[in-house]
Amino acid sequence: MSKRVLRYLWILTGLVTLVLVAATIGLIARARAQVSRGVTAQLAGSSSLFHLREQPILNSRIVAILERETTVTVFSSVTENDQTWYRVQAGDQAGWIQAQYVHLDAP
Repeated sequence: MSKRVLRYLWILTGLVTLVLVAATIGLIARARAQVSRGVTAQLAGSSSLFHLREQPILNSRIVAILERETTVTVFSSVTENDQTWYRVQAGDQAGWIQAQYVHLDAP
C-alpha cells in the first residue's frame, strides 16, 4: 500500500474512533441521568431528617421534612452544578431531594 492510502486509513480510523468515543460518552451520560418513572426507593444517610424542596436547588422552599427510611417514588432526575436531584413523591407530598439521600435499591 502506498503512503497516501495508509495516511487516509489512519485518518479514517481516527475519525471513527472519535465518533465512537463521543457516542459512548453521550450514552453513559443519558443512562446516568435517566431514572425510570415510578421507581420505589428509600431515604438513607447520616441524617435522620431530609428536606423535600420545591425546586432542585438548595435555597428552594422546603415543602416537607421526611424521616430516614421513608419510602418515596422517584419520577425523574436532574443534574445541575455537579449535584443530582430526584423528583420524588412521598404520600401526598411531591418535590425534589438530593440524590445522595435516595437509596434506589430499596425492596
